[in-house]
Amino acid sequence: MKNGLLQHLKPREKLFSFLAFLTLGWLLAQIVSILLCQYVFDIDITSYNFIDFTRIDVIRLNKILNLVSHIFMFLLPAVIFVKLVSFEPYEFVLNKKPSKKIWFVLPVVFVGLTVLNELLFNLNHSINFTFISKEFQESLEYKQAIKSKAIYSYVGTTWKSFFANMFLLALVPAIGEELTFRGVLQHLTGKFFGNVNAGVIVSAFIFAFIHFQPFNFLPIFTLGLLYGFIVMYSGSIWISIILHFANNALSVILMHSGRYYNWDFQTTIWTDLILVSISLVVILLFVKKYPQASKWNETKGIYLR
Repeated sequence: MKNGLLQHLKPREKLFSFLAFLTLGWLLAQIVSILLCQYVFDIDITSYNFIDFTRIDVIRLNKILNLVSHIFMFLLPAVIFVKLVSFEPYEFVLNKKPSKKIWFVLPVVFVGLTVLNELLFNLNHSINFTFISKEFQESLEYKQAIKSKAIYSYVGTTWKSFFANMFLLALVPAIGEELTFRGVLQHLTGKFFGNVNAGVIVSAFIFAFIHFQPFNFLPIFTLGLLYGFIVMYSGSIWISIILHFANNALSVILMHSGRYYNWDFQTTIWTDLILVSISLVVILLFVKKYPQASKWNETKGIYLR
């Protein structure tokens, strides 16, 4: 495949082309999933209960289909698209080497994002959704509960299960989703609106929307927003991939430790506020001392040229 075959397209055309790629990826994921069920696992999908998570075969099948969906819906569309629209695919997704100083502040950023995510999760769940019909609300709650139940059903008590879930729930989504949303979609929407900040906001909104978790929308949207600005600041998508992986990995660790050790780790709201405040102060001091002006300008140039 020759790089840059679709380089001549206008920003609007590139954006809609990528959305078409994502739609095609979704369709291919459905087709591949059906073919796997019928011809590899010999399953009649019309009568198979995919949400009976008391059965090990259902859990394993859901894991495989989850992997298929991430590969075809996020990873492949992003990789193929950047090769088609750019002569320098690595530059398109901001594959730059970040400043060494950033690695020292990264643990503080991760702690701040993690605690902020917990605060926003609790805030989101305290919102009154009576402005939508009771039936629709119950439908959304049921679908989100099924998704949460599926993820928790993946958790086992063996190291094999632990590392499998690290790969499936932490590594694959981090790479695929960051390439799609921060690597490509943020780039394209920034060009479409002629504003890099608008690109960050729109891609973060789509990132949250596509998770189909309305009662977790606020924390997911905020994480997407902050990942986007971190990519703009650092000029490297690897930073957001690492933070995304660490966030997912922490969830896997907590789920496994809760199942294996019967351990439920919780913090108070005051502890969370103190940790977020400390992290924010450290990050602001770091950005002030190391403004990364050249990286920021380079990023603007990449997004808007």
